[in-house]
Amino acid sequence: DDFLLWLHRRTLNADRVVIELMEYEASDASTDVESAVIQLRAHGFGIALNSLGAGIGTTRLWLDLQPDFVKLDGYFTQGICRDTRRLRF
Repeated sequence: DDFLLWLHRRTLNADRVVIELMEYEASDASTDVESAVIQLRAHGFGIALNSLGAGIGTTRLWLDLQPDFVKLDGYFTQGICRDTRRLRF
């Protein structure tokens, strides 16, 4: 609630803010994270998942959290213009 008050005082709408989750933060307490994401979305925040594909839990997080934005791990984007497998992915 303090954060929402802070945003309101700055006349910044929640729908203009994206909360980025790091895989290692989100995978440690997945049920708590899912609850937090539900609450953040209810207030209008966007959700981003960082480094999709970097670790074992990111694919599950992508499915469970259904983020608005996904940042792919650099492994998938390096040399993408020369690698058709990466481009298809």
